[in-house]
Amino acid sequence: MKNPSWTRQDIQERMGHWIHSLSPEEVDEILQGAPSSLDRIIQTALQELETKSGVFLFRNFPLIADIEVQKSTYLHFGDCLGQPVSQDRQASKIVDIRKTQASFDDAVHYKAKVGGQLSRPYETSVAFSCHADPCDVAGLLCLQSAAEGGETLLVSAVEAWTRLENTQPDLARVLCEPFPYARPGKEGSFHAIPVFSWHDGFFKSHVVPELILLSQGKPGIPTLTALQKEALNAFVSICRAPDLVYMLTLKPGDLLLVNNHTVLHGRNQFQDNDDPRHLLRLWLAVSNSRPLDPIHASWFGSSEAGARRGGYGP
Repeated sequence: MKNPSWTRQDIQERMGHWIHSLSPEEVDEILQGAPSSLDRIIQTALQELETKSGVFLFRNFPLIADIEVQKSTYLHFGDCLGQPVSQDRQASKIVDIRKTQASFDDAVHYKAKVGGQLSRPYETSVAFSCHADPCDVAGLLCLQSAAEGGETLLVSAVEAWTRLENTQPDLARVLCEPFPYARPGKEGSFHAIPVFSWHDGFFKSHVVPELILLSQGKPGIPTLTALQKEALNAFVSICRAPDLVYMLTLKPGDLLLVNNHTVLHGRNQFQDNDDPRHLLRLWLAVSNSRPLDPIHASWFGSSEAGARRGGYGP
């Protein structure tokens, strides 16, 4: 299928297709840096991501006390799936997703830290609305779950689009027009891309409500019209429909992969204890990715199928 669509019930019924528990032998191969017997399941995962549910979950991924060895092992496994791309100005291939000392205001406004890094919303414990990352596939490896909350939310963007088109087609059309997305750390600079687009029959959704809102009030950046605001709010509302949202609690050793073109992901608010919630995020360009409308090249670097694309530059 070019554009898979599902509801919460649909994806629950297909759990056997998108979840793979790594065997002790497969874990050993990953630790040794030579997961050759995983070639088949890796290809299955890539097909599931692109042509079926758009999600895949590896369970029992090896957890290692030395965090640098952990990251190296994870990155090497990512190399087997695709090409890791940069996630910040420092060209980090793996990012720690955990609460830091960053204030909420600094994090949601991407304010610069000492050393030039930008504060990011994932450094807080607040909930995230459903969104797409700027890459083909995002990987989230759980090292430690939250004491309470922090569930990952998954939504089929194709199903959300279909519902909006069927109920409010005028607003659906508005979301096919470019919206301004702030480029954090680059005052007055923005990307202009649509929430929904098609190219050669392939669907793509890209929405980051926080970056759209962050763009507003900045010199040189277009102000959202009343209709654009209404359309964005309608889409966000649909993405909260209980029969559409699949909620997943990641456990230590769970590695979740998400196709950012067809699936949106979010997060519930969480509360830590002495063992804080900690995920490692990896962004990948994959060889079987879909073609995108050329308008997305301004952010992704390339709109060609299978290209090395996505991520953040300097």
